Amino acid sequence: MSPDYNYTLLRSKRRTLVIRVTENGLEVRAPLRMPLAEIERFVAAKAAWIAKHMREIEAVKSARAEFQETVNKDERARLTAEYRARAQRDIPARTAALAQIMGVQPASVKVGSAKTRWGSCNAKGAVHFSWRLIFAQQDTIDYVIIHELAHLRQLNHSKAFWDIVARYVPDYKQHRARLKDLGRKLAHEGW
Repeated sequence: MSPDYNYTLLRSKRRTLVIRVTENGLEVRAPLRMPLAEIERFVAAKAAWIAKHMREIEAVKSARAEFQETVNKDERARLTAEYRARAQRDIPARTAALAQIMGVQPASVKVGSAKTRWGSCNAKGAVHFSWRLIFAQQDTIDYVIIHELAHLRQLNHSKAFWDIVARYVPDYKQHRARLKDLGRKLAHEGW
């Protein structure tokens, strides 16, 4: 009769059979010349004992995983708060500096939680940015800010708009590609 459990069989110069239940699975240590049928009968006879110990191991693994998930969530919450604070501090300051260079004045600058847009500008001149923009390289952050500030002159994506953007960021297409990659990366990582 074959046992219901998969196990790793380790043979050595020993006289007895030993079963160990570890986090890596079931391990059976047997004498070098013991017949496989005898080993399998022994494992089958110990099925209740094996099941009990496997449940205990699974409970420990589950508790550890739950603890680790809690720690990761707490770490993620702390990191998110730090990144948000940094974005709230740095992005409006950089926007003010670039607005002065471009000769425009947004009605307001806000940093929020948008997931699908890096930034936006409305008809009233309010400029909004996602705090997640803080994950980008500084020159790419500048591109997004300049893009939104350019909307203060052209509230569309016409050739005239892109000419304004290109005046300040000639390689803007490279930054757009970086943002696509960054967006995929952040979505994959759960930010």
